[in-house]
Amino acid sequence: MSLDPPLGAQLREVYALVGALSTRAADVVRLFGPLVFMTGAAFAQIPAPFSESLNAAAVAAGSLNFYIGRMARDCQPILEEPQSFIQGTVSFWQKNNGVYVRAAIVYLGSLTEHLEKTKGKEFATAVQREAIKAVRTSAIKLVSDFTNKHGIKEACTRFRSLVRSNAYDITSAHPLYSDLKELVRVTSQN
Repeated sequence: MSLDPPLGAQLREVYALVGALSTRAADVVRLFGPLVFMTGAAFAQIPAPFSESLNAAAVAAGSLNFYIGRMARDCQPILEEPQSFIQGTVSFWQKNNGVYVRAAIVYLGSLTEHLEKTKGKEFATAVQREAIKAVRTSAIKLVSDFTNKHGIKEACTRFRSLVRSNAYDITSAHPLYSDLKELVRVTSQN
């Protein structure tokens, strides 16, 4: 019988994963250029509260949410958990982190609405599509990296343990924490 690694080692691993997610989110936002999220010179045309840092925070929150759901879905049969494990895991994680996911959804919805009014429906739809693609691509890459590093069975065992210990929670240790808190603040004013 194998014992879970000590919590400190697990937390370091989660922080590395979250750091990679945040880096990927920021990289994805930078790669989109002026088309998606209006970065660079084109971004100057979009009024507050929209910003590149909030775009990255929204992608990071969405990606982490997607990662939790994808890992739960992929691990459910491997861990021989009931079908309810998937939604239960996501709900458990969202209990502490749903505020960031909801803020990301509101923010991206507001950005899409603004772009539709100022740049047209086609442009806004393209931005929305790319945002969703960024979230999915980033999260799927993290799932792949985690399962390739540990093997699927060990990765799933670790994942379940990490979720249950709240190690995936967004805390002040998250590299984009201040941006995520600002995202919540900005979207709660609407």
